[in-house]
Amino acid sequence: MYTETRVGGRMHDAARTVAAARDDYDLLRANALSPDATPAMITSLLKEFRA
Repeated sequence: MYTETRVGGRMHDAARTVAAARDDYDLLRANALSPDATPAMITSLLKEFRA
């Protein structure tokens, strides 16, 4: 598995590291907004930020 951050990329092959990264990714996907809901949320946040 390859991961990338602001300071560079790294290959991981340890089963525990790969499993943890997959769990994190699955959690992010499960909590992500739908493509239809995302623009509304961004618009709302921009209104709050500009107020």
